[in-house]
Amino acid sequence: MQIDHDAGRRGSRTVLELGLHGDVRQAQRAVLPGVGAERERAHLDRGPSKRAKPLETVVSACTRDVGRHTPIHPEYAASVLDDLAAEDVVFTVAPASRRSGSSAPRMS
Repeated sequence: MQIDHDAGRRGSRTVLELGLHGDVRQAQRAVLPGVGAERERAHLDRGPSKRAKPLETVVSACTRDVGRHTPIHPEYAASVLDDLAAEDVVFTVAPASRRSGSSAPRMS
């Protein structure tokens, strides 16, 4: 589900089952009272460790023998930036938009 004040942005980053056009804050205020606090978080704690090994495999494949990769893989660029950046820098990248085909890198 995606709620967006700009109807044209719904589904621009992923396939949606439900896309709503409206005010996100109003929707949140309406929905949250009916959502109970989830106390069981084992499924949340398993997620990162379950995905870590496959991700490490992909990154490893994209960051070795870089001279053979033209153009370079984004994972290689990210690994170089990560090595050069200060410890407290966080990089995020928005997924490519299906409309524009471009990503919007952000640094904080």
